[in-house]
Amino acid sequence: MVDLAAVIAPRHLRDAFVEAERKRLLDHDAMAGLLADGGGRRGLRSLRRIFNEVTPAFGRTLSPLEVRFLDFCREERLPEPLVNVWVSGYLVDAYWPDANLVIELDSYEFHRGRYPFERDRAKIGDLKLAGIDVIPVTDKRLTDQGTAVAETIRKALTKSIVKA
Repeated sequence: MVDLAAVIAPRHLRDAFVEAERKRLLDHDAMAGLLADGGGRRGLRSLRRIFNEVTPAFGRTLSPLEVRFLDFCREERLPEPLVNVWVSGYLVDAYWPDANLVIELDSYEFHRGRYPFERDRAKIGDLKLAGIDVIPVTDKRLTDQGTAVAETIRKALTKSIVKA
């Protein structure tokens, strides 16, 4: 990670960090020592920032898109959702239990093909039948229409509060 920090952009470093974390390849104690002792090595400031901002939610993410979504929620001042939790028998990407709202994050890279397509449609249908609001959000929509996505989530969160 320290070597990567010197040669790749912070965004890509974060993706690599999250992937290494997901695969349990990081030794947090060793990394903390390297970051404290790293001297003036290039990229350490970015790596320190990434290392220090890792929250329990980030530790449970399974993809760079989920990390981007958590960043997005923070930037848009949306409440932080639970990530990768089981809801009505399905592992969901993001969940606000008080609002009974699920966000399913989709990217072409991870969801192309007949099986993922069919599995995701069944999941959304079953969750809706269980009374859970589900909003699918693609990586492209998150990037290109972030304001609209944030407004949709705000409305869904507000709607559920009004119902209660």
